Amino acid sequence: MNVPLRVIACAVLLFGAVLFVGCVLVPWLGGPSLFPHDLPGLCVQILEERQRSETLEARDRIIVDDLEAKRIVTDDLIGGRITLAEAISEFRRLREQVFALQEEGLPAKVPEIGYEGLAQQVINWVMITLKDDPRRDVVLDRLEAELDALRQR
Repeated sequence: MNVPLRVIACAVLLFGAVLFVGCVLVPWLGGPSLFPHDLPGLCVQILEERQRSETLEARDRIIVDDLEAKRIVTDDLIGGRITLAEAISEFRRLREQVFALQEEGLPAKVPEIGYEGLAQQVINWVMITLKDDPRRDVVLDRLEAELDALRQR
C-alpha cells in the first residue's frame, strides 16, 4: 500500500472512532449527547418561532407604513393641501386599516376614539413635526380655528 492511501485510511478510522465515542459511547455511558433526546420537540419549537418572527415582521411593516402615511397626512395638513377635517378622516381610516390588518392576539374591534380624540392626535402630530419650526404658531392657530369651526357644526 502506498503512503497517501495509508494516511487516508488512518484518518477515516480515526474519524470513525471519534464519531463512535462522541455520538454513541459517551451518551450511552450517561454523558452529554451530541443530539438531544427531545430533538423533534426542538425542531417544532424552531419552526413555531420562525412563524412568530414572520408574523412580527409583518406587523412591523404595517406599523411603519401607518406611521409613514400619517407623516404624509401631517405634511399635507401643514402645507395647507388638506383641511383638518380631511386629516382627521384620514387618521381614522388609517387607524381602522391597521386594526383590520392585525392578526390574532389583538382586539378584533377597533376601540372607539371620538372625533375630539382624533383631532387632538392630528394636532399633536403637527406640534411634534413643527417642534423647532418658525411656522409652528401660525399653523397651530389655523388648526385651532378649524377645530373650533368643526365643533360648531
